[in-house]
Amino acid sequence: MIRDDIKAAQVTAMKAGDKESRNAISLIQAAIKNRDIELRTGTANPDDDAVVVEVLQKMVKQRRESIAMYESGGRQELADAEKAEVR
Repeated sequence: MIRDDIKAAQVTAMKAGDKESRNAISLIQAAIKNRDIELRTGTANPDDDAVVVEVLQKMVKQRRESIAMYESGGRQELADAEKAEVR
């Protein structure tokens, strides 16, 4: 499951002392948890991997939009930070 891979990646990032990766993975897990809470009110339980992929696609789209806005506004340092999260 993708969710397990994300948890394993967070453990690896923590052990390696990679703060950027750890922070990005924490944001991903928070978004997934928020989506899980939203889905509790629904009647059908969608496939877990599908939910995770949906959340990840949404997050990448948001980051790409932010990158475009930062670059058009002359804020390259912020655009670079968003690019690092997309990697």
